[in-house]
Formats: sequence, C-alpha cells, structure tokens
Amino acid sequence: MVVAPTKLKVRVLVVDDSALMRRYISGMVESDPRIDVCGIAESGVEAIEKAKQLRPDVVTLDVDMPRMNGVETIPALLDVHQVPIIMFSSLTSKGAKTTLQALEAGAIDFMPKPTIRMARDVQLVREELVGKILAVSGTKPIRRARVASTPAPTRPTAPSGSVQASQQLVVTLGISTGGPPALHDVLGALRPPFPPIAIVQHMPPAFTGPFAQRLDSMCPFTVKEAEDGDPLEPNKVYIAPGGRHMEMKTFARKTLLRVFDADPVSGHRPSVDVLFRSAAELLTRRVVGIIMTGMGHDGVEGCQAVLDKGGKTYGQDQASSAVYGMNKLAFKAGAVQEQFSLDQLAQIIMGLRP
Repeated sequence: MVVAPTKLKVRVLVVDDSALMRRYISGMVESDPRIDVCGIAESGVEAIEKAKQLRPDVVTLDVDMPRMNGVETIPALLDVHQVPIIMFSSLTSKGAKTTLQALEAGAIDFMPKPTIRMARDVQLVREELVGKILAVSGTKPIRRARVASTPAPTRPTAPSGSVQASQQLVVTLGISTGGPPALHDVLGALRPPFPPIAIVQHMPPAFTGPFAQRLDSMCPFTVKEAEDGDPLEPNKVYIAPGGRHMEMKTFARKTLLRVFDADPVSGHRPSVDVLFRSAAELLTRRVVGIIMTGMGHDGVEGCQAVLDKGGKTYGQDQASSAVYGMNKLAFKAGAVQEQFSLDQLAQIIMGLRP
C-alpha cells in the first residue's frame, strides 16, 4: 500500500513581550491543524536567535517592545533568516505610522493587535490571522532600502484642474498585502505629467491617512486620502479611506470621487471591484486598471469590467509581488492583459496622456 506523504505544517515563531499576548496568539494560530507554533520569543534579540535556530516559515512580531522594537528587529531578523513577517500593531495614528515603517523595513503584512473588544470577535480575528499566515508562508520578503526622511523633490508646475468627463483618462489601481512598499516604488518613480490615479489599498481606517501623508512627503506631486466630492485632477493620487468604499461619478460634466459607507464587497471595504466597476461604467475605454500584489480575489471582476468597456488592464508580475494572489487570479481569468515589474508599471503610467 502506498502511503501519501504527510503535508508539513506551517511553522510559526510568535514574538511579543507580553506573556498573555504570546499565549493568545499561539492559541489562535494552533487552533488550525495546518499550523504549528515552533517557538516563542519575548524580545527582538531573542527573536533573532530563535529565527536563526528554528528557521520558522512565518514570524508574528509585535511592533511595540522594549529595548529593540519591531521596526528595529525586522532588518536584523531578515539578515539571519529570510522569512515573511506579520506585524501586530495598535489601530491608532501612532501605531499606523510605526507599522508603515515596519512594512518599509521588510515586514510583509500586519494585523491589528487583539483587544478586549476584538476578543468578542475572536473567530473573525483567528480566521484573518490564519489566512494571512497560510498566504504568506513560502514567500520570500522583498528587501528594500529604508527610506530616509528627507523632503520630497520640488514639485514642478504642471497642468492641473479637473478634466471634463468626456475627455478624462484615469488610472485605477488595486492592491493589498505587500502594497505599501510596492506603491512607494511605483509612485516614487513617477514624474508629471500623468493622469489622475485612484487607489484602493486594503487598510484599516486609521492607516490610510498616515499612509497617504507618507507617500505625499516623498513624491513631487500630491498624494492624499480621498474625500467625498474630490475632483479627479491630473498629477494627483487619491487613496481610498480605510473602512469606506470609493467610486467615481460625474457632476457638472466633471469626474468626481464618491466616498461612502456600505457593506464589504468581495470581502473588503474599500473594495477594488467597486472602484474599477464604477470607473468602467462612467469612463468606458478611458480607464487603465492596474491590479497588484495581495491576497484574495478583490479586483478580478473589476478588471473584467474595465476590459468589457474597452479599457486596458495590467498586473504586477509574480517576481515583484510580495503575495502573487489578486493579480494572479485576474491574470488567470483573462481579466488582465499583461503583467509587468514595478519599474515597468511606472513607465506605463507616465506614458499615458493626462
């Protein structure tokens, strides 16, 4: 009798300075039969040693720890073991800024740190954490240089002003896990003139504002968290607010953004599908949809809607993706025409006439 080989479990190292949190996270992780906690650590220094010894498949890491915090731990840990790191962070403005630094340092994703309120939704938290661990296991972190906090280049004078809907060309972009550093690379390579860019990045409400501000500080053009009624203007980038959907509408023959509350679509709010479908319906062939790194299927239907209306669709390629998920599904479904590296995507955007 031939015995099928046993599939190896995903081995996780849990790092947190709180014994209570280590037990809580370990319990959630090990409730799934596909995952095993191979070790725990209570500091960044211990995490580096454990990673070197145990060679885990995934590390969960607390942002706020004494002596050596999570952001400082990441590059040192990745030097001894190339492993995907999921950060735990508080859902505050300060926590958001620290988490964004961690993502730039090499973390692949983040989770809100469990709270008493979240404990009531333990099943949802567990499912999200387990899903992230299984999705990123087997991926290798894409090391990027830390970004110096220097002023953005001088912003050149470029044509602005909202464009009439009948003439508008718009770039819609959907992205999730691995998105912040990838967007940093793409937007950092852009120079005006280029069409308006509307982005859905899956993030909690407290994170999208600081994220937009961080991108704005390093780009020679405006990057902002979108507000309801914002007119789409060339050489500007609009980030959908966390926890709210974003779509396009016309008013006085101009294309505006509508930010609104509604149930999640394709498992997310904001949803890539909502943005892409509204743009395709409104602007037909004058939409360029770009789907990038991330987990799940959000954006597949949206890309197809753009194609069906005569627009163009592009995807981030596998080699440059932290998680080849959303873009992979869209490409396999035939909803994405071609795939490109981050540098190539920036060149494509700059090659479009505003």
